[in-house]
Amino acid sequence: MVGGGVLGDVSKTKSKEEKYVVRSQMEMLENGISKGMRWEKQAVASVMPSNNTLQLGDGSTYTYDYLVIAPGMKLRYDKIPGASEALEDPDCPVGSIYSLDYAYKFSELRDSFKGG
Repeated sequence: MVGGGVLGDVSKTKSKEEKYVVRSQMEMLENGISKGMRWEKQAVASVMPSNNTLQLGDGSTYTYDYLVIAPGMKLRYDKIPGASEALEDPDCPVGSIYSLDYAYKFSELRDSFKGG
């Protein structure tokens, strides 16, 4: 909810808000995955839906009743010419909500936006 104002006044509350908006994957796992579910954090090599079987990148095979596959994401600002420099420049009006440091910058940009 960075865009919605959760970060508030960054200069006064950054350390408190960081604890509020950032959670470890393990915390998400412990609090969000139901009993009886398995979380395998690795690549999927193949899915054989005809027999409810999944093979992972390490060669291990699992059968399933229900399957959820969540692809990972790696941010590559370096692949967009000028993006990294613009994000790092405190005077440049470019922000992102996908990194905590850039999200604080985005929050400040949002709060100072006058329209246009």
